[in-house]
Amino acid sequence: MEGPYFTEKHKGAQNPGYFRDPSIKEFQEWQQLADGTIVKIALAPEREGAFEFIREVSADGVLASIAHTDADYACCHEAVDAGARNYVHLFNGMKGIHHREPGVAGAALSDERVFAELICDGHHVHPTMARFAYRVKRDNLVMITDCMRAGLMPDGNYHLGEFPVVVDGGIALTESGSLAGSTLRLIDGVYNLQKWTDDPLYRIWHRASLSPAASLGKDKELGSIAPGKVADYVVVNQQLEIQAVVVAGKEKFRK
Repeated sequence: MEGPYFTEKHKGAQNPGYFRDPSIKEFQEWQQLADGTIVKIALAPEREGAFEFIREVSADGVLASIAHTDADYACCHEAVDAGARNYVHLFNGMKGIHHREPGVAGAALSDERVFAELICDGHHVHPTMARFAYRVKRDNLVMITDCMRAGLMPDGNYHLGEFPVVVDGGIALTESGSLAGSTLRLIDGVYNLQKWTDDPLYRIWHRASLSPAASLGKDKELGSIAPGKVADYVVVNQQLEIQAVVVAGKEKFRK
């Protein structure tokens, strides 16, 4: 769940009319309606009651994440002390880095206890900063897409929640010109980061498979090809074009 416990200053393509302070009672109601399937929730740690909320959901095995926030470094550090272990779409929807106040991005990069998500489409984060984040976070970098409903679709007019979105050249923007998610395929993000870093493909690939699994405590079962793990894997050629997909040992797609 991304929200609704966010701050208006870094609202992104979210409706601030729904923003409010965290409520564990409300979250438990949602969890009941979801049959216990909510494994992750993002919030702004400066909201009243956020630390106690983080402690509660973390104790129940839900990954508390930091996002859409104007918190300072100290607030973020306290949120991690309370149990938060992930930062959503690094550099986007958060206070940036300043040499006298590391901010949210600085907290995400400097704390070895946490994972940091990164959108590698070349629009949300400059390739130089993506390369920097990869070098700093190493195995704790989690590649994501933030893809909205226009993924795999042509340029045109779409919606993200309640907001009209225009996709032009594959870039999704609100009417005010703000980025509204992406149309990125994860494999293209892998290709981009490999090109920007020139590191071996398997290392980059694991940031899109093993790191996400590790962030949810599932890396003993998922995320890489190893004895005893679920046989989920993708076959690609030298151009990173998908040739086959296997899920739990069963082939689901072959080109």
